[in-house]
Amino acid sequence: MHQVELDDIESQRVLLRVDLDDLNRLKTKVARIAKTINILLSKKCSVCVLPSIGPAIMQPGRTSEAFYEVFESVLQLSVKVINVLDDKTNFEQGSVYLLQNSFYDEHDANCRKQYVQLLLQSCDVVVFDTLKHLDSYYASTWGIVSSGMPVSFGLQVMALRDLKRKISSSRVGLVIGGEKVFVQCRLIRALIPNLSFIALGGSLALSFMGKEQAVADVSHSGIVEMLNLMRRHQVQVMYPVDVVAYSPVTQRSRVCLYQDLELFEEVHDISLQSINRIVTKFSEPKLDVLMFAGCMGTYQDPRYARGSEELLRSIANSTVQKAVIGIEAATMADRMGIIDQMDVVLEGNAIEFLYLSGQYRIFDGVSI
Repeated sequence: MHQVELDDIESQRVLLRVDLDDLNRLKTKVARIAKTINILLSKKCSVCVLPSIGPAIMQPGRTSEAFYEVFESVLQLSVKVINVLDDKTNFEQGSVYLLQNSFYDEHDANCRKQYVQLLLQSCDVVVFDTLKHLDSYYASTWGIVSSGMPVSFGLQVMALRDLKRKISSSRVGLVIGGEKVFVQCRLIRALIPNLSFIALGGSLALSFMGKEQAVADVSHSGIVEMLNLMRRHQVQVMYPVDVVAYSPVTQRSRVCLYQDLELFEEVHDISLQSINRIVTKFSEPKLDVLMFAGCMGTYQDPRYARGSEELLRSIANSTVQKAVIGIEAATMADRMGIIDQMDVVLEGNAIEFLYLSGQYRIFDGVSI
């Protein structure tokens, strides 16, 4: 496979593979890929945007005009729609095209040779601005990669690469919560040698405190092993001090110290003491990277979103490199209007987590 740098692509037909799966956040996603598109347009390229397995709105015959209006309003130029690739498809220099998502007619998902050939005929280089589905043998992933077509990476993937390189030689502060305990534990284990502190919240905190049943592939002994490893690396582990608790008996919420919880009460957020204690760590002089990977409570309910919001806002205002990891965290940062202040945004893509954890190489022989 032949890799080329994004800056070296000039006057070529580019197939840009992107992730547009979340319709509720379409404008934000288009704004993020627009940076790569604008670089390519400045180099007199034509750009054909190919979504990964996308939303139902991209099904042939069901495409909404609003979808293209978002593209045109963000890019400030006309976007041409291509329903089906064929031998007569011709991309004009300096233009942007949106290719109908081929997954729905199975050409892409089944990696049909004829469709791979059409993709190869239609472009000179493929730029991946998402890692989504790179573990699947689709026409637009390994069908192209195994063909020898020149491959490059967009700004979002390069930001992920830069983050991975930086954390390998930096001190990292990790704020992590949520309910995906198994996925979060894999990330924690990979980061331990570089962690300065870890602030726990959500179901993850309860699991580490032994208050919740261990989940599949994450045993109590596995958590104890991680805690011992963090102790050896002198990582400060921060648990909730005060919390927002809800009682299904009284149907009321209250703030209390964690040790004062009643048996029937449920923890839904962290409260002021816990928030301030964590925020104080953000100003440590030797800290290089801050990562927010999972919300501290039941963030969907505004009553229980304050802890996550305050921490995200403080991270956004910090001067170190900032990363938001997971769809929950990205959604909240987007809702707060601070997502553009983050250096890296990973939305929970399994391949991105594996890559960041050092457990996945994107392409053999490619330095990324």
